[in-house]
Amino acid sequence: GFSVYSLPAAAVVLALRYFGIAVAVLMHQRLRQLGHWPAERVFGVPRIAAAVHLRLRPGARAAAVAGALVMLFCMNDHIIPGMLLVSTYGPQVMIQYSALLDAAGAAALAMPVAAVGMGMVALALLVGRANQTRTEHPPAGGAPGRAFCRRLVAAALALAILAAAMATPVIVLAGQAGSWRAIIEALRDARRQIWQTLYVAVAAGAACAALAGLLAGHWVRRRRSGGLTAAPLVLLNLTVPPALLAIGI
Repeated sequence: GFSVYSLPAAAVVLALRYFGIAVAVLMHQRLRQLGHWPAERVFGVPRIAAAVHLRLRPGARAAAVAGALVMLFCMNDHIIPGMLLVSTYGPQVMIQYSALLDAAGAAALAMPVAAVGMGMVALALLVGRANQTRTEHPPAGGAPGRAFCRRLVAAALALAILAAAMATPVIVLAGQAGSWRAIIEALRDARRQIWQTLYVAVAAGAACAALAGLLAGHWVRRRRSGGLTAAPLVLLNLTVPPALLAIGI
């Protein structure tokens, strides 16, 4: 039977915790499309083609961004999995370095998940940027080439700062380890924690990306009609301590 002290339960609680992020991302993407002339009327494009290229593809990109963001938050949330007796890499890094005084083990635990996190950030930025450039119209009389260069430089600078902020502690720990063999051995011993971290993060991110569109669509429809909706209450889970959700389960 289903047990609350399991990987699926941890993924469910993490998805509940960060579901509001996915809903907000998808709602923002749908609001950006409001007011656009239907392509099938302006250009005579068939309705099916317009739905695929102007609605389904941007929606898929927004869902990918939402899922990547949820995965990032889940990978760094060790409170909820810990309360459900699911061992993830976060507490293990702290234990290896603080309690066991093992810098090699801490570095080995931090490196793989940090690399995955940087990949998720890069994916979210690239996909989100591609979605934005396809939905925005260039200003009349502007210089799109110059504006693109400025955006490219700004994006490169932001990525460089983010990479430095995430890589610096890992590099310091790796230098303190003294030997690659020690790092590899510690990494081999921590395979279970890394696997469980990625499992709950991927499961929660996929669930949020798949289900958030339903609530986001309802939120947008109620907003357009001027009616009230309880959809914004989904964001309240982000304002309470994560331990409360685990206690409730």
